[in-house]
Amino acid sequence: MQNLNTTSDFELNNRSGRGIQDNTRPLKHFKSIRNKKFGFSLDAMTDDEGTVWFVFDVVCYYLGLSTLKNPKETLNEAQTRVVTTGIYGGWKPITLVSEPGVYHLALRSHKPSAERFYEWVFEDALPSIRKASIDALLAQINAFNEEIRETKELLRARHEELIFCKFGADYIC
Repeated sequence: MQNLNTTSDFELNNRSGRGIQDNTRPLKHFKSIRNKKFGFSLDAMTDDEGTVWFVFDVVCYYLGLSTLKNPKETLNEAQTRVVTTGIYGGWKPITLVSEPGVYHLALRSHKPSAERFYEWVFEDALPSIRKASIDALLAQINAFNEEIRETKELLRARHEELIFCKFGADYIC
């Protein structure tokens, strides 16, 4: 399966709007994520903690979940939030869903685009994340081992200096 995190598959476009009002955590500007291969476009935004949020109704539309009106039916409280926005014409509340919530919704859908989406998630995205995590862990272990080796060399050199100071140049370590 092809990795979809390439610039040829996704386009990110900044989108200006009248703003977003939310008393909990401020949201940054919308970005439109367009997948050319599957032909969908999702509006995404992030909060100050870096959590990515998507418009619930749009996600449900692309996943073929038209009967799902209330996100609380299937998602937990941490996966949704309601904000008031002027981006879609006039100030009105919209429900947002987190990235894990999008994955959860995709697994409920049987629409072909949703099936391709979660095939990509489970066959490409998650294995590549796991591999990247393992590679990062191995790099940390190698860096730690190098620090240990350097520390041992410094300790050995310091030990030899102390022996030289105490016993003179004739002492063999």
